[in-house]
This record gives sequence, structure tokens and C-alpha cells, in this order.
Amino acid sequence: MKSVKKECMLSLKEKILKKQKEMYVSANEFGIKSNQTLTASQELDQLINMYLKNKIEEAKNF
Repeated sequence: MKSVKKECMLSLKEKILKKQKEMYVSANEFGIKSNQTLTASQELDQLINMYLKNKIEEAKNF
């Protein structure tokens, strides 16, 4: 079970890094106030929140 959880967390980290890069590219290309950049930022926030919730649960179960 733990190895599956670790794989999930690694996948989530990869998604966070990918979304972060996407947001930076969007901000440079369209500006920080563009709908595309704001959407990417919100999606990044959701991914980070998911990651942090998983880390908190992991700590509780430790």
C-alpha cells in the first residue's frame, strides 16, 4: 500500500512541476493577468493542496 502511495505522490510532484512550468510560460507569453495564466495558477493551487493533504494524512498515520 505504501509503495502505491509513494508512486501517487511522485506522480503528483511531477504534475505540480509540469503545471508550474505551464503557468510560467503562460505568464511570460500572455501576462500574469490573462485567463490562461490564472487558470493554470488555480490548477497548480489544487495540485499543491492535494499534495499537502496527502502529506498531512501520511504524517497522521505515521
